[in-house]
Order: sequence, then structure tokens, then C-alpha cells
Amino acid sequence: MALSSWAFALSLTGCGQRSSAPNSSNGQAAHAAQASASSAPALVEIKLRGNCNPPQFDPIGLWVPLGQTVRWRAESQTHKLSAYHPDNGKELRIPEKARPWSVMLDAGCPEIPESFDYTFTVEGVYDYFCEMHEQMGMVGRIVVGEPKGPAKPLEQGIPKAAWALMPSVEQIMREKTVSVPKSC
Repeated sequence: MALSSWAFALSLTGCGQRSSAPNSSNGQAAHAAQASASSAPALVEIKLRGNCNPPQFDPIGLWVPLGQTVRWRAESQTHKLSAYHPDNGKELRIPEKARPWSVMLDAGCPEIPESFDYTFTVEGVYDYFCEMHEQMGMVGRIVVGEPKGPAKPLEQGIPKAAWALMPSVEQIMREKTVSVPKSC
């Protein structure tokens, strides 16, 4: 959906609505996080920075162990955080057995959650994006445990502005956390 269509849809409902995708429930994510809390490391947070030029995830690249829960938190603006997956109208860029996600997040609107938690239960490479800002390069990558498929070239299925910023799996494995240059 084009950005202007998102803005129009949000204006009709005040701040907007939660995504109706079955995997976007904060309740499901919170339950999964509680179930694995005893064995997983502390929560890791990724910030959604809408006031940057371009908007960005920070960090943009991250390595986590299997069982880790990651929280995405909106700092500004409305975002639609989604996994690259056919359920979200995109090519598969997460492990085949992993649950896809797609959820609206907003830091200033009480009708839309500010954060989303996801517990990684399948090893591999997870590419994700903001549907509203993907064309501007708002993408991210998480490697869970060992970097297993789907290993696709960055140029395949991702806008040029996005793959220009996306860290390689090798860089993530080497550095563990990859931030984009600060532009905000």
C-alpha cells in the first residue's frame, strides 16, 4: 500500500488500528517471551527511528542465540513492522518454519502498540522491513544462531535503497550488532 494510502487509512481512525494479522498479537508474543524467559538471555531491543533521514532500525543488524526475545520499539511516527514473507506480500527471507509477523507500531498513539516482542525459535537469517518506509531503506536483519537460508542475494526482492544499507550475514556474525551511521 502506498504511503499516502496508509496516511489516509490512519486519518480515518484517529491514530490507526492494530494489525489484524494473526501473528501480530502482543499477547502471543508476550506469552512466548514469558515461556522462554527462564532459559533465554535478557531482552534485546531494536529502535524504530522515524525522525531519521532515512528512517531506520537501530541496530540494523543483530546476532542472537536461539530462544532470544527481541523487542522492536517505535520512537516516533507510525510504522508497520513486517517479516519478508509471502503472507506479507513479499518474497520469503526468513526460515521456512519460522512464524512471520506484521504489526503496526506507534510511539504516540494510544490505539496502536508502541512495541512488539518476538521470540526466535528457528535458527537462520530473518530479514524484515517497515512497510511504510521500505523504499527509503528501512530494513533490518537478524541472524539467529547459525546463519541458515533462505540465502538470497540482497538485490533480490528488496528495494535498492534498502539493500544498500542492509548488513551482510558475515558482518553480523563478525560484529554481532551493526548500527547504521547516525543521521538523526
